[in-house]
This record gives sequence, C-alpha cells and structure tokens, in this order.
Amino acid sequence: MNAIVSEAHAWNRQSGRTLHGDRAARMAISAGVDSIEHGTFLQDDTLQEMKAKHVYLVRRSLRVLVGEKASTFSTGHRR
Repeated sequence: MNAIVSEAHAWNRQSGRTLHGDRAARMAISAGVDSIEHGTFLQDDTLQEMKAKHVYLVRRSLRVLVGEKASTFSTGHRR
C-alpha cells in the first residue's frame, strides 16, 4: 500500500482505498491515503487520527438482508 500511495502522490494524484475494518484503515492512514471508502468498523481513535491527518471518510451504504426480504430484494439487474 505504501508504494501505491507514494506513486499516486508522485504523479500529483490522490489515493483512496476501499476497505472495511480498523486494522486496514490504520495501514492505509500510515501509508498516507487521502480518503477511505466504506470504513466499516472503525474505532474512535482511528477516526481521530483520520481527522488529524485530513483523511476523508466516504461512507457508502451497506445493506444486509436476512430472511424473506433477501429473496424479494431487487438489484436492478435483469437476468
């Protein structure tokens, strides 16, 4: 991850990571990412570190369906 972020910044590009989990977020922050997408299960201290380092959090909805509702959910794709 360090090499990817470093290369993006060398080309004057931002680097964002799509991830879930606190450990992955800490690795990304340490590597110098500019943004994190999803960021599910982040701890308060990780969010504080993101704020201090100006790392954006881009929230995406995560839907969890159980039981009967799962079979009636439409993704918009046709078979």
